[in-house]
This record gives sequence, C-alpha cells and structure tokens, in this order.
Amino acid sequence: MKMRFNGFVLSVGLFGAVLAKPACATYQEAADALKEKDYVFAMEEFTRLADKEKNAEARYQLARMIENGWGIPADEIQAMKVYRQAAEEGNEKAALKVGNAHYSGKLAEKSYPEAMKWFKKAAEKGNYLAQYNLGVMFEEGLGTKKDPVKAFQTYSKSADQGYYMAQAALGRMYVGGIGTPQDYGRALRWYKLAADQGDVDSQMKLAELFSNTEVKGLPFNPVGAHMYYNLIAAYAPSPKREQGAALRDKMASKMRPEDIQIAQANAQKWRKKKRDESVPSKNQNDLLQVEEGGASAKKEQAKSAGTAAEENKPQEITVKTELDSLIVATGISRRILNKAIREDDFSEIVKMLRAKAEQGDELSMIVLGDLYVLGQGMETSDYQEAFNWFKKAADKNNAIALFRLAPMYCEGNPVQPDLAECYKLFLLSKKFANEGSVPTIDETIKMLDGNLDQAIRDEGKKLADNYGKEPEKAKDAKADKGLISSFKDRFFSDDEEDEELGAIERPDEEKAEETPEKTENEKTEEPVSDVPEL
Repeated sequence: MKMRFNGFVLSVGLFGAVLAKPACATYQEAADALKEKDYVFAMEEFTRLADKEKNAEARYQLARMIENGWGIPADEIQAMKVYRQAAEEGNEKAALKVGNAHYSGKLAEKSYPEAMKWFKKAAEKGNYLAQYNLGVMFEEGLGTKKDPVKAFQTYSKSADQGYYMAQAALGRMYVGGIGTPQDYGRALRWYKLAADQGDVDSQMKLAELFSNTEVKGLPFNPVGAHMYYNLIAAYAPSPKREQGAALRDKMASKMRPEDIQIAQANAQKWRKKKRDESVPSKNQNDLLQVEEGGASAKKEQAKSAGTAAEENKPQEITVKTELDSLIVATGISRRILNKAIREDDFSEIVKMLRAKAEQGDELSMIVLGDLYVLGQGMETSDYQEAFNWFKKAADKNNAIALFRLAPMYCEGNPVQPDLAECYKLFLLSKKFANEGSVPTIDETIKMLDGNLDQAIRDEGKKLADNYGKEPEKAKDAKADKGLISSFKDRFFSDDEEDEELGAIERPDEEKAEETPEKTENEKTEEPVSDVPEL
C-alpha cells in the first residue's frame, strides 16, 4: 500500500504498515484476555495460534471456550472434537479430557481401554490426575487386569505432586499392605498430607489411627485424634459432622484437661493447605477428574519462561519496523491495539502516546507522527501534526524520526519542498542509525544518488557535515517535481508483508475459572473459630 503526498508516492514502509487488521498477540495475552472475559480477542487469537502456529495449548483453550460457551454458544460435541485434536497434537490436559470421555461414556464411546490409552499419554507427561486415574484403573482392573503394584506406583507419582486423593490412596494401601508392604508410619504420613488439605475421609482415618490402642506399631496420639475429630465437627457436612463431634467427645473423656486444651489450640490454629504446600505442585479433587493439572505444568512453565524470556527480549527498533510493533514497543498492549483496530478508533492510544511523548519519549513521538500521517482511526490525516512530532524526535538525533522527516521535504508536504534538506536528513538518519537500520537507509540514499543532481547532493552533504556546528541557513534549492516523478516508483518498495507476532507462553492451572462453585473439600477455610471449649 502506498501513500500520496501531492503526487510524490512513498511506500507505507516508511511509516510502518497500515494497521488494516488486528495485531497478533502472544499466547499469554490471549490467556489474559480469557481471564478478563474479552472473549472476542481470546477466541480470535487462540484460533490463530492453534491453526497457524499449531499450538496445542491454544487449541485446548479454544476447546474450553467452545465447551463452556464463552463468547459463543456452548457446543460440547464440537468441543470434544477440538479436545481430541489438541490431544493428538500432544496436549496432556486435552488427553485427560478425552480419556475421561471414554471412561464415562459421555461424548465418546464408553471404553476403558481407550480411556487408559489417553490417560497413559497424559500421565507420561506428568499429569497428576491422569496418574491417579491410572492407579484407579490398575487397582480396580478397568481396561486391564488388576495390578495393585502398578496401582501403587502410579498413585505414588500423583501423590508426590501433592494430590490428596492419591495421598489418601497410598495411606489406605500402606495400612492394608496392598501393592506394598504394610507400614503404619508411612500410612500416617500420607493421610496427614491429605487431611491437611481438608479431606474429611483422611481426617477421619487419621484420627482413628491416632486413637487406636490395639494395633502394634501405631503411636497413640489422643491430642492429634481430638484435633482432627474437632475439625470434622467444625467443617464436615452431615452426618460426618455429628459423627466427628461424638468421637471428639468420647476421646475427650479419656484425656487430661491440659491435653484437651492443647488439642483445642491446635484446632484453632489449623488452616487448610494447598496442594503445593503438601509436597510440590497444585490442588484438585474428585475421582477420575475431568479438569486439568500436572507436574508437567511446572516443567512447561519453566520452559515457557525461558521461551518467553527469549521471545520477549526487546526487539531492535529500525526504520522499517512495522507500526504495530512500534506501538507495542511504546508500552501499549496488543489487546488495546487490537481493540482500537477493530473499532477503528485510536483516540485512547493517541491520548496515551501523547502523554508519553510530552514526557520526552522519542518512540511515542514517532508513533504519533505515523498515526497522524496514516490517519489511522482518525477523521483525517494531519501532516502538520505528524511533522511536528517527527521534528521533536529528530531534534534529539533520532534516526527513525530523521528518516520519517526527510520525505516530507522531498514531497513538500506540509513544508516547502527542499531536496537538499531531504538529502541531508537521510544522511543524518544514517549517521545516527543503529545497525539494523543502515541497509534500508543506504538503499534509499543510493536511489537518491542516482536521481538527484550533483549540486543538490553536494548541498545536502554540506548541510549534514555542518549539522550541529552552526545554525542552519535557509536554502534556495527548489524541488524538481519532474525529477521526483521520474523515480517515485523506484523510491521505495511496497512488497513487505505483515509479520505474525506471538510468543507461546503456557499459563498456570485454571481450575478456579472452570468451576466457580467449589466442593466442600475445595473451599478455603478460615482458622477454626467455632470449636467448642471443653
């Protein structure tokens, strides 16, 4: 695309690309948009990332949007198709979804072998829920023969990531000697990790073990038993709440008053822990979870952090940097830019840029000039305003601003045409340019050298050589419109294509987004305040 200045045609490449379509975003920007319910932007970018960049994580998020009806009508059947595609591309959370669909028979053929196949794919990537699900299937003989040893092994992988259901399963297996030698000490350890995450069954089992005086090898701990019975009485749903209260009172009848006070104080101080506090990682619940999670999230997060750091390194700004990249480089987010382009209204961006420019930010001055030249999202172009902003930055020896200012003198808009001044500004832009800008500036100067009279070039070079040494004098050189017309089509190329921007950065687990109504075990409890004094 070209712009015309009173007959002098310049490539848009001088001023960056016209923002004719919304700017491409990074994965993280799309994920942030989803969290903030900007569904139009999120859907558009997840679709682009999935289809054009083959980003399996973006496709998984796209499936979630389709499943939940975020920005579009909900469609579980279509969502499952997209989940399956993401799973085939290697996304373990999508594989978990597909596995659960085959396990339950909802939205897919009920098939335990198929469920196990997909659970294995997710488990191999460290997904703790898939590891737990495999443990259930090995223990129960679903889709495979019963194998308590393999069940113990897969539960252990999940439990090591802090998943309380797997921790409770290990506690049970250590107590019963299932798939592993009986070990009450280790059983207590795993039950406690699950109990402290608020699992009522584990709290009950732990209290029973602490209060048992008949099993050899079990430490009798009435204070611990009283504390967990007390927590059950305070937090558990009926009828377990009443059961816990009765067992607490029964235990209290065998305790000294001072021990009861200690147990009561411990219950008052107790708080529910998160999964990452109960050995590494996160927090989930429910048998054969449909939601996502995994140790690979930690690994991928670290990997993504490295990728993001590499991709988010400040890119060198040159005279040919696209306008969308320039706008983002000023600190304006791609989401704001995307919205401005969709609505064809840059008033908010101009306001933000003007504030930065008035504080002396040279890049903001240049971008303001570009927007005024293009008239992007405005009622009309304003070359004088563009010239003023380019001039402010050029006066600070900014190479890009000098490069922008030069063709305005060649064309004579909005100033009087002055080819010597034009040539001078291009020479100065090269003098102050960074390495990435020099080839483009050299190409431009070479074209001018072949088309401008020697006298004009000599005058321009003299002005450039004397720049900063003394006040510039007005020049009498006149613009040769015929000369300009003779090389206008060779002055710049307009072959440039927009570059897609985007960096894939994987987000943390989004359980809180997907299930706004939490189960009893998921609620974050306040310290016990209503435990009755005995």
